Amino acid sequence: MDSLLQDLHESLDRWMERVLEKAGVNSAPVDAELLARQKIWESYGLAAPKNYRKPPPATFDTLEPDAPLVRRQWQAAQYLGCVFQEEARRLWQESQGEEQISGISWINLLAQRFLVPTGWFQLACQELDFDLMEIKKRFRTAPYEILALRFLDLPRVCVVTIVDNSHVGKRKSNGYRPGKNLQAAEVEALSYTQEYSRPKEVSKKGWVARCWPVHSLDWKREILLSWPPEEENLEETG
Repeated sequence: MDSLLQDLHESLDRWMERVLEKAGVNSAPVDAELLARQKIWESYGLAAPKNYRKPPPATFDTLEPDAPLVRRQWQAAQYLGCVFQEEARRLWQESQGEEQISGISWINLLAQRFLVPTGWFQLACQELDFDLMEIKKRFRTAPYEILALRFLDLPRVCVVTIVDNSHVGKRKSNGYRPGKNLQAAEVEALSYTQEYSRPKEVSKKGWVARCWPVHSLDWKREILLSWPPEEENLEETG
């Protein structure tokens, strides 16, 4: 991750800790709807946006289990992100002086941290051995996709792949460009999960891949978390 972007993420993490502590939120799950109803921004002298438009329903939560809950929570978290984005940007610019950063969504970065605060997520990964299903139980107001993508904010180099109805929709890494082709360990774990609707871990050729099912009657999503060999030259492959 670019060092400036890493600095931004760490700054937002520290800022979010203070916001949630001031709001009296000390553990997961975070109820973003409640925080919005409480108008927590007023204690910062901020006003709600006058012409806010709800974003369209995100594809990641329309069919997953508990879809209505996570949709409402994500929209509330984005609303909070919209309210606080100018304050967060101002504090960041004050700390960085002339250095600027572009090409990011402040609203989404904040929304992710409202529902899945980084420090709490790191602790959950350690306590629950990176088990996405167990982590979801702790952060039940967060969509599976947001939880999966937050693995990319952890220090260890990994690859997150999201497969919808056998189509790779997203494939991202926090250390390099992973390419389109799945590794052998990923293929084996994915095939097992698709067939049996059960989590699977596979180690092969130095790779460790873990796959989890997010299945409903007419829609199947699999989420892969993969760790490459530490000694591998992390260049784009596939």
